[in-house]
Amino acid sequence: MKKWEEELLRAQKTLDEWLKVQGQWMYLEPVFSSDDIMAQMPEEGKLFKRVDATWRAIMGELGTKINAVETASQPGLYEKLLDCTALLDKINRGLNAYLETKRLFFPRFFFLSNDEMLEILAETKDPNRVQPHLKKCFEGISTLELDEDLIIHGMYSSEGEKVKFTEAVDTLDAKGCVEKWLLEVSFAPLLTQVQSL
Repeated sequence: MKKWEEELLRAQKTLDEWLKVQGQWMYLEPVFSSDDIMAQMPEEGKLFKRVDATWRAIMGELGTKINAVETASQPGLYEKLLDCTALLDKINRGLNAYLETKRLFFPRFFFLSNDEMLEILAETKDPNRVQPHLKKCFEGISTLELDEDLIIHGMYSSEGEKVKFTEAVDTLDAKGCVEKWLLEVSFAPLLTQVQSL
């Protein structure tokens, strides 16, 4: 009975840890599948690759077993999952620090959730991916007027009113830093108004 109780307790601890790792892995996997994020966060990217390899190995190895208690109380499994949790916590701390620096550079990012910011930052080469989030960052901007070279020439309000910028904003000059060209966009209407006065 004592041995069975120990096996059940270990299985329970393992399953609790398993669910924690699975939840965090599912949240971070799409983030770190982006080449842009991997380039901007190389240390966290390497850590996530380690977690990903361990997680996939565990799932591949255990996918064929049908006895839950035997599987969950397997020697070494709980310890592997604990290591993954520790690495995932470190990755999350790094990710939060990264998002904080982006918000401090471009304070309008404070209006976006972490998920929305990650969606924007994961596709830094495509300014069109930012368009759905513009309304949260800028009160009067609905969409931006982009040409095929990804140069911004103006903006549109929700009512369809167009404001042409006196100076175009080249998104490629920012070299993948969305916050840089968004900062230029935030000043472009001011420059337009000054010019018209």
